[in-house]
Amino acid sequence: RRLNETRDELASLGLGKVHAVVCDVTSTEAVDALIMSTVEKAGRLDVLVNNAGLGGQTPVVDMSDDEWDRVLNVTLTSVMRATRAALRYFRDAPHGGVIVNNASVLGWRAQHSQSHYAAAKAGVMALTRCSAIEAVEYGVRINAVSPSIARHKFLEKTSS
Repeated sequence: RRLNETRDELASLGLGKVHAVVCDVTSTEAVDALIMSTVEKAGRLDVLVNNAGLGGQTPVVDMSDDEWDRVLNVTLTSVMRATRAALRYFRDAPHGGVIVNNASVLGWRAQHSQSHYAAAKAGVMALTRCSAIEAVEYGVRINAVSPSIARHKFLEKTSS
């Protein structure tokens, strides 16, 4: 529902076509298909924004392996999957591109009950730096943004 609302809001700005696509970022096949379908629909890929993230409020002592794995899979590994798929496209494309990864201040700052999310975001920062060095030869810039707390519905659910 939110995806369609966002699509409609962006389309109302009149800046071009907006396509909303649901993707299971925990699936390599789904992420690869997303990049290829984007190229097929738009004719090319210029910018990838990695914005998937999943958190929670669980101290390490109470955290299950499943919760840890789920947060890292969505918040870090999905960024690698999408970056890899985009770089495979850019490697053979006649033009460069841009990849922007959404990191977080929690990637370098500690917060109670956020070890899984903070570790994932620190990983996003490291992945961004390393892949940026590798991507230069394809004419691709890779950067991360690290926002602090922003008001949004997800925050309302996880904070009091």
